[in-house]
Amino acid sequence: MTIQTKIGGGLNKLQDTIQTGKQKMQLVQETSQVKTEMEQIRQERIKLIIQLGNDIHLKIRKGLEKDENLLKLSALIERLDKEIYSKAKQLELLKAQQASDTASCSGCKNPVQPTDKFCGHCGEAVAQQQTSEETLEKACMNCETNITESAVFCPCCGISVKE
Repeated sequence: MTIQTKIGGGLNKLQDTIQTGKQKMQLVQETSQVKTEMEQIRQERIKLIIQLGNDIHLKIRKGLEKDENLLKLSALIERLDKEIYSKAKQLELLKAQQASDTASCSGCKNPVQPTDKFCGHCGEAVAQQQTSEETLEKACMNCETNITESAVFCPCCGISVKE
């Protein structure tokens, strides 16, 4: 075997390996593309299922759907809606408390306590926060959440509470 034959054979093997690598790379790219397309289709499907669920839930709330299984699921959703609303109100109160705890002087910007009438650093009068008057409340006919008397829609379940 001559050196040229050995080099030629080595080059052929190298070319075959490169060609095999290219084919594998193309296969990996095609696989990745199909997976990406499949995920996009799944995401679109999820959006449609959510829209379907929202449409059915709206029909149930309007009294247009009577399927017993759907009504049970809707009741579970309403229970979760109440919990979410309750947690949102709790979060509002915590944020309000945090804001009142971190009040600052309008003159020198140093921290002041909610009970302070004057700033301890510059002597400026501290603006006192007005506490809101107690408002009349009523219970929502649908979810029984306490809402203001003047409310037109329940902030928890969204149903019209106008009488």
